[in-house]
Parts: sequence; structure tokens; C-alpha cells
Amino acid sequence: SSRNQEGVNMSFFDYFKKTEPKDVLRDLCQRLVISTLKYRATINDSNNLKSSNAAAELLFLLLHLVDISMFALLSQQKRDFYFNYLTLETIRDYFAACLKQETPDDIKSAIFNELLERFNSRQLTYSKCKSLMGDEFPWPGSKLFAFSFFVMRELDGKSRVKFEEILAGDTKMSESNRKDFPSFETVLENTVFILSYVKAIDIERYIRKLR
Repeated sequence: SSRNQEGVNMSFFDYFKKTEPKDVLRDLCQRLVISTLKYRATINDSNNLKSSNAAAELLFLLLHLVDISMFALLSQQKRDFYFNYLTLETIRDYFAACLKQETPDDIKSAIFNELLERFNSRQLTYSKCKSLMGDEFPWPGSKLFAFSFFVMRELDGKSRVKFEEILAGDTKMSESNRKDFPSFETVLENTVFILSYVKAIDIERYIRKLR
């Protein structure tokens, strides 16, 4: 009957309304992970753990930029649900691509929790930075300078103290501690990478599909 057919059609369209956001998020997740793995391949370090941890910093920054776009374009409820889902899936997919298949589950769980904790910490840092690039060049106070600092720290394994205010641009670097932060050349090189990835992913296009 026409009523039964109408019911079938409603179920059909309701199904796609419910699954479309998930498809969009999965596609965006794949793009974020692939970009991060490409960046990892550019890191000249033979230590797999160091290179995977350093490249994870790109994933954290990209997720932060996704969060900014979601906050601007979506309702609070949608932003919370979609961003939480995307964060968990993206971090899980990234470390799964970096680990050997035979890695024990307890180690996988520990690594996942560590990456999630690091991401939450980066969210706090990046939220204090004034902008992605800064007014003229990515220097202290910009997210790109902070990103370069975190990559540098992961690669050289040094633990630096009292860096948050410098990264936020609230305190100037002194000549004595300049060596503890990325050089002009390093920040410039990272900027080229980041902007190319951001342009290729086209985050805002995906977020608009979720509205």
C-alpha cells in the first residue's frame, strides 16, 4: 500500500540522515591520519618511537583546527558529539598504523591513553596562542611556533620547564633560553608543511557537511 511504501521511504531516508555524518567524519579522519603519516615520513629520525610521537603533534594541531571550525559552524551539542567521536577515532587509527600488529592489547591501551592525554594538554596550550601564524611570522604566541616546539621536544627528548608563557606570547624568550626553542628555519619549514596539509584537507568543507 502507499502507506507502507511511505513507511519504507521514511525509514530509508532516516537511515541515511543518521549515517551521513559518520561517513563525513570517517573521511575526515582518514585525511587527518594520512597527512600525519606523510609528515612522519619527512622526519629524519631512525627512532620509530620518536618519529611517531613527533608526528602525532601534527595530528593534535589538525584536530585543534577542526575543533575551532566545529565551534564556529556547529551547535554546541553537535560539536561535542562529533568532535569527541573524531578525536577518539583519529588517535586510535594513527597509533594503530604506527604499531606492529602483534603489539599486546595492554600496551595499545596505554599508548592510546597517553596520546589522548597529550592531546588534551595541547588543546590547553593552543587555546592560549593568539592565532595560527601570528601577525607577520609564526613566532612565540602563534600555534605554529608552539607546534614546532613540541615536535622539537619529542625528537630531542629534553624536558623544558616554564615554556607555556613563552609559547602563549606572554613572556619573551631570553638569549639564554633561545636554544631551547625551535629556530627560525625550523619554524619556517614546519609552516610550509602545515599550511599545505591544512589546504589539502579543507577542514571547513567537511564541517559544513555536518551542519
